[in-house]
Amino acid sequence: MTPHLSSQRILFRALSRKIKDFGHVIRFNYMIGPYWADIYIHPYWIIEVDGPEHFSPKAREKDEVRTKYLESMGKRVLRITNEQVSNDLLGCVEESLSFVMPHPRYVRKKNR
Repeated sequence: MTPHLSSQRILFRALSRKIKDFGHVIRFNYMIGPYWADIYIHPYWIIEVDGPEHFSPKAREKDEVRTKYLESMGKRVLRITNEQVSNDLLGCVEESLSFVMPHPRYVRKKNR
């Protein structure tokens, strides 16, 4: 497993239960149109975990085109780096949750 995929999985696992507790469906490596989303939280949110291959000028251009396409479909995109996941997983989880929670459709499931 590459370090990039490992960072994606680590963040996905850390978010999974918390996101499901709020009634959202979370998917790992989910295809949306012609693109794969690293982490997709249905129905609006995409979290991309970027490795070093995303930092070249050409890669940044491709990511910008991709983000514009996804936003045109009503999605919101958050980018987090592998390094952030490795150095501050809790901070990445908190940032991801605050990215999802402000949405008007955010509703927490009631405890049963």
